[in-house]
This record gives sequence, C-alpha cells and structure tokens, in this order.
Amino acid sequence: MDKKFKYLTLGIFLVVSFVVFGNSLAGDFVFDDLAIVRDRPELKNIEHLPYLFFEPYHNMGYDGDIYRPITMASFSLNYNILGEKPWGFHFINILLHALASWLVFLLLFKLTKKIDFSFLASFLFLILPIHTEPINTIVGRAEMLSLLFSAWCLLLLLKEKNIKTKKKKISLQFWAALLFLMALLSKENALGLLPLYFIIIWINTQGNTFVVRLKIIFNKYRLNFTYLTGAILLYFSMRAAVLEKLINTNSSIVENPLKFVDWPERLMTAIKIIGMYLYKIIWPYNNLSSDYSFNQIPVEINWSNWFFWIGLTTLCLIIIIIIKALLKPPKNNYPTQIIILASSFFLFYFIITSNLLFPIGTIMAERLMYIPSLGVCMVLGLLIIMLRNMLRNKINNKNYSQYIYLSIIALLTICYGTISFDRNFDWKNEASLFASAAARSPDSVLSRSNLGAIYLLEDNLPAAEKEIMAAQNIYDNYNHNLNNLGLLYLKKGELTKARDQFIFTLKKYSGYGSAIDNLALTYFKLGEYEKAKKFWNIIYGNKNAQLYLIAYFNNEFNKLIQENKINQAEKLLLQTKKIVDNKKWLKEIETLLK
Repeated sequence: MDKKFKYLTLGIFLVVSFVVFGNSLAGDFVFDDLAIVRDRPELKNIEHLPYLFFEPYHNMGYDGDIYRPITMASFSLNYNILGEKPWGFHFINILLHALASWLVFLLLFKLTKKIDFSFLASFLFLILPIHTEPINTIVGRAEMLSLLFSAWCLLLLLKEKNIKTKKKKISLQFWAALLFLMALLSKENALGLLPLYFIIIWINTQGNTFVVRLKIIFNKYRLNFTYLTGAILLYFSMRAAVLEKLINTNSSIVENPLKFVDWPERLMTAIKIIGMYLYKIIWPYNNLSSDYSFNQIPVEINWSNWFFWIGLTTLCLIIIIIIKALLKPPKNNYPTQIIILASSFFLFYFIITSNLLFPIGTIMAERLMYIPSLGVCMVLGLLIIMLRNMLRNKINNKNYSQYIYLSIIALLTICYGTISFDRNFDWKNEASLFASAAARSPDSVLSRSNLGAIYLLEDNLPAAEKEIMAAQNIYDNYNHNLNNLGLLYLKKGELTKARDQFIFTLKKYSGYGSAIDNLALTYFKLGEYEKAKKFWNIIYGNKNAQLYLIAYFNNEFNKLIQENKINQAEKLLLQTKKIVDNKKWLKEIETLLK
C-alpha cells in the first residue's frame, strides 16, 4: 500500500469521526461515567496512577469483579492533561475510535491485500450507529482501547514473518505480547485475539491435512503463542491479585435476569439477543437504547420469536464456517477467507460477553457489539464489492456499475452517519438519555425509574409519579424505584407515607444509603430530630451528622425569622440545643433571635 494513501486514510477517518460524533463533545458525564470517572478523586491525582494497577475497576456493586487498569489510567491522564470537563474525555473517545478504525483498515489490508474491501469495511465500522454508546459514554473507552491494542498487536505479529534476524523477531514478539496484555488490561474481551490469531495463520498456512498444518504452525509460530499465552497468564495473575474472585458476577435480576433462570431459558434468550444485535447493527433506525434491563427483554422459551431464529441461524453458520475451515482448510480464495475472518471476529470477541457460556453483568448492551460488529461490517463490505463486480461483468458500461457502487456507499454513509449524529444528542445529559431510554425501552424498570428520578429533580411531580408507578408495575422490588417512591411522597408533603416507604425499602435493602439519608430527612421534617440525627449518624458519622442537622436547622430558623415567627423559632432553639453540639453556631442563632 502506498504510504501517502495510508496516511490520507488516517486523515479521512479522523475528519469523518469528528464530523459524525463531534456533537458528543457537548455531552456531560452520564450513567456509569458518574461513579467510575467523575466521582473518583484519586484519578485526578497523577501520583496515584501506578496504584490503579492494584485496584478494581469500580469498588461498588457488581463492578467489583472487573479489572481494567489501562482504561482507568487513560482516565487519569485525561484529567491531568485536558482537565476535569467532560469534553476532554469525549474528545479522546472520538480520537481513539478514529485510530482504532484506521488500524482495522491496515489490518484488513494486511490480511486480504484488497484495498477497496479494507477501506469500505473499516469505513462502515467507523460510522456505525450502534457505536454511539461506547463513543458517547466515557467508560465505553474500554472497548476502543481493547480493539486498538488488539489490532496493533496483530499487525506486529503479521509483520513478524518478514523479519529475518532472530533478535528483531524476538523484539517484535515481545512488543506484540505487551500490546496484547494492554488490550486485556483495557477490557477482558481481548481474550478473543488468541483464537482469532490462530485462525488467521491457519487459513494462511500451506498444508493438505489438519495434522500437517498443525505441525507447520507449531514449528513456525510456537514462540508467538508462547509470548501471547504468557501475556494471558500475567493478566490473570494480576487480576487474581487484585480481585476477591477471578470471575464473579454480582448483578441483580434488574441488570441481568439471565442469571436467575435455568440454562434452557438463558441460552434461548441469549441466542435471541444475537438476532436483536444484528438487527440493530444493520437497521439502527429509531431502535437504539442505552438500557435493556428487566423486563425489556422477556426471558422465555419462545420458538416463534424471529430474533431467536436469526440468532440461531447466525450462530450455527459461524460455528460451521469455523469448524469447516479447521477440518478442511480453504484454498486461497479471498471471499471465503473474509467470511471466515468475519465469523471469527464476531464469535471470539463476543462469546465472553454473550451470556452463552455464563451470565455476565448485563443482559444486553450496545457497547458489547463494538468489536464483534466488525465481523458484520466485513460481510457487508464484501457483499457490496461482490455486487459491484457482478454488475461489471453483466453491464458493458463499467462507469455505470461504478456509479451504482458509489451510490450504495454514499447512501449508507448518509443514513448511518445521520443516525449516529442524531443519536449523539440522546447522550447529551442524563435527562435526555433517560427520556430516550424510556421511549425505546418502555418495559425496563431501570429506564422508567431513572426518568422518574429526573422528573423528581425537576419538581415535575405528575410526570414523576407516572414513571415511578410504571416502574413499580414492571418490578416492585427495585431498590432505586422504592426509594424514588418515598421521595415522591416526600415532595408531595405526605410525610407519613414517605417515612413508611423508606422504612419498607430499608427492610428489603438494609444498607441502602440513599434510603437511610432520605429517612433521616423525613424524620427531620416530621420534627423527630433525635431519629434524624441517629440515621444521619449511620451513614455520615457523628461529625457530619451534626453538619447536616445544622444546615437543615439553619434553613428552618431563617424561614421562621423571615415569617416573623419568633416564638416558634425560640421553641425550635430549645429542641436544637438537645441534639446539636456546636456552641458557636447556637450562640449565633441566639443573637439572631434577640
């Protein structure tokens, strides 16, 4: 490939990436970004960066079983180079997506030597609307880093066969293994690289039988596999040293109901979800959502569901293609090789997060399709190229066939690019995101509950009640929505109902901090100040509980004084002295009352 064209392609990809996804620069921290990025003060301290390799990805909830230090280190560098504003994080995400897509282009050309196919498949990957989630969510960076380091690693490994000196080969193998380790430390789905690399060298190795090819690969590539296996062992050693359990999914029924059903229902639903993913990749018009949790995707054995049959057919075809390639090595036929490679990309990078082998932390998420979607883009690109070639053979006017070919590409670019650009606006802030999620996933308790919480913050109580009650009807045991229901009563001034609701929530979820905080506030509004102090003390400690009490008492005093209710203020002062140990502040209040 001409070097000028190589870097021209990089420039095109950078421009297109910022044109299609550039409006995400105005986006805020949303959803998981809050707990994992915004509310992690240690990330802002550059001196803490090395310690990220000894800490879990997230210390709260079901994310405690995740280990992604490279991704966390990138967040820390982001803070310390571009500052705390969200635009800096979104800027790096768009940049990484463009670079990952470009490395995919280089990799596909290295594998196929077909520049038109390589450009088309990687360009489709660049603008794919299903990628709006990993690009717009800052935590979605894990997907891009995993692909970037994986593609870079494979490029080095494929370059290795042209190196003559042993010293340079060993150096290249070492750097490739290091890149593989960095991919694994970005996200665990990078494990798919090892079987993918085996398939790549398998279809490019000469040999008539399975055993002959295996011997050739063993003799020629054993050091490569030794280095890559070493990277995997080092990764799992680091993971085991940091996490309490090597593989442990603590998700609730809300995040992943597949964890709580028998294996036939889990497998059938997981296969159905494959069909849903494919539909959303190819036809993303008005059907993308940030949330598919309980009960948006019913867990059931349903033989009439057409998504199930699409998923089952696709999965069976992929497995058959890969097994056939292993048992009967294909001849040097580039369409066949592309189909095998596309199948391998999809299967090996998806199987870990598919819920087919074991339930993971979520039932479905569009970010999980970031790397597997490359397999779909490869098939789409191949079909378009084959259509062009067929038209060239059947139509004497080659220009006419080229116009049709370019028109198809232009149409896909406009459609996919426009959908992606428009979808970015849904991720602008949590209000727009939850509104979009509730519209696209109306049967999700999480989406309806989150939208209800947004309406509570806006004091839109009728809309909040509608969403909160809709969430209750979907699943009446979701801790956040039980808390939201208490907040609804509190904002409506129904203090007794609010108190009873928070107590009910805490009976089900005893350590739920938000419910404890809200119960304390409710007791304060009921005038039961000792109980308020008791519950604030549970979550904030005595010193901070005092600060909370002082803040709320201060508001009450100011309100009573403004209303000229001095007698009531003096009675409140007597109650305040019993539970607040702050002589300076009490003296200020006494002076104010005089």
